[in-house]
Amino acid sequence: MSDISNNIPQGTSLAVLGVFVCVVALLLFKSATMRTQIKRGLIFLLIIAGILVGYFFLTGKSPAEIPARIDQFFNTPRAPEDGTHRYYNDPEERYKDQL
Repeated sequence: MSDISNNIPQGTSLAVLGVFVCVVALLLFKSATMRTQIKRGLIFLLIIAGILVGYFFLTGKSPAEIPARIDQFFNTPRAPEDGTHRYYNDPEERYKDQL
């Protein structure tokens, strides 16, 4: 990310940021429905951020490790299963004491 910011001139990045802020401000002041939708979106993002911070404090692990842990869980090798299932048992073996 630092390589990208080093290649873009300082004035250009500030101009792009200024245009973006102006467009967002225009949308906020112009439309009441846009204001309510942005408020809902911010509340949703705050809830998600709270859950992620809570996960970090409870487990001590970064939430960015969750996909890798899920992948590791599903890709762990299992113990080999028996290749043979004995559905038929010979009656002589099964009842040898009783015959």
